Amino acid sequence: MNAVRTDDVRTQLRAAIAASDGAALVALLRTGWPPDALQFLGDGLAAAVQQAVPGAAELAEHCVRSLR
Repeated sequence: MNAVRTDDVRTQLRAAIAASDGAALVALLRTGWPPDALQFLGDGLAAAVQQAVPGAAELAEHCVRSLR
């Protein structure tokens, strides 16, 4: 993936999801995530789980619990 050079976490998250870069998404989400973007993040995490990115399944479970 091309690096997104921005301090805006939302832009970085969008770029990682758009590029299907599960590893980048998981790395970004380890520092926290915006609670009003859970559905969007869940879509990206589903792809990261399919890519077998380490830690993605745990983050996806956390996202599902937060959506409920």
